[in-house]
Amino acid sequence: MMDAKRYTIRTPLLSATTATTISLFMEQNVDFTGQQELIDRKFIDVEVTKSINETFDYEVTRFSPLLTNNNECDNIIYKLNILNNGTYNLNTKWSDIGFQFDDFAFNKNSFNKTFLRLDFYDNDIGTTQRLLFFKTLFPSLKPEQQPNSLISQLPQPNNVQLIFNVGNILKNQFGNSEGYYLYYFKDEVIPTVPKELYIRATLFNAKTGDITGFMSSNNPTISIDELAKTNNGVTGKLYTKYLLTREVDGYYYKIDNTYSSNITNNTTEYVVDLYQISVS
Repeated sequence: MMDAKRYTIRTPLLSATTATTISLFMEQNVDFTGQQELIDRKFIDVEVTKSINETFDYEVTRFSPLLTNNNECDNIIYKLNILNNGTYNLNTKWSDIGFQFDDFAFNKNSFNKTFLRLDFYDNDIGTTQRLLFFKTLFPSLKPEQQPNSLISQLPQPNNVQLIFNVGNILKNQFGNSEGYYLYYFKDEVIPTVPKELYIRATLFNAKTGDITGFMSSNNPTISIDELAKTNNGVTGKLYTKYLLTREVDGYYYKIDNTYSSNITNNTTEYVVDLYQISVS
C-alpha cells in the first residue's frame, strides 16, 4: 500500500521542561474528488432514470363474455325501458320513441344512425372516475325483417321491441357482433383479482334528436342527488358493473348481477334492463 502524500515534521531538541504541540486539522466536508465511480452510480444513473418516462405495456387483448356459471355467452341484450306517464313501459317499442313504418321499410338514416352508447369508467365515483373507452351499438332487424324482404313481411315499429342485441357472429351469421367483445389492456388484469368496469348508457335518437340517459335502477322517482352518490357496495343505481378476468385459457368478462338488480342471466345470454332517467 502506498501513501498518497508523505509529510516530514522536524522539531527542535526537546528538553525535560519543554513540550511541542502539533495541531492536526481534519476536514469534514465531503469531497467527490477522485470518486468518479460514485458520481456515475449515485448521481448520473439516477438522474438519467428520472429523466426518461416510465415504460408501460399498452398491448390490448380481447375479452370474451361468460355467463355467471362460466358457460359461454351467446348474446347480450340491452333492453331499454322508456318512461310513460311516470311509470316504465317494460315492453317499449320503437314506435314509442317516434319511429314509423317508413323508417324500417326504406332503411332510413333515422333508424340506421340511432345508436346506444356505453361509456366504461374505472369506478362508480363521479368525482374521481376516468372514462376508459366507449362502445357504440347500432340497431339491427332480424333477417326476415330486413328492407330487402317483401313489404308485407316488414315489421311495424309498434311490434318491434326497443332493444340492442349483440352476439357471437360465429354462431349467428346474421347477428350483430359489434360490442360483443371488449378490448382492454392485458397488463391491467391480473389473474387473482378481476378488473372492475362500470358502464353508463345513453341513447342518441336520430329520428327526434333526443339524447336520453339511462340507469340501472327501476325507481323513476329517484332524485339526481341520490343517483349520483357512490354505491359503496350497495345495490347499484346508475351504473352496471362488468368484471374482467384473466384465466389460464384466455381473457373473459362477466356482467355482475350482484352489484345491480337489472341483470338477468339466462341459459345462453344476458339481458340488461336499462331505465330512462327522469329529468322532472
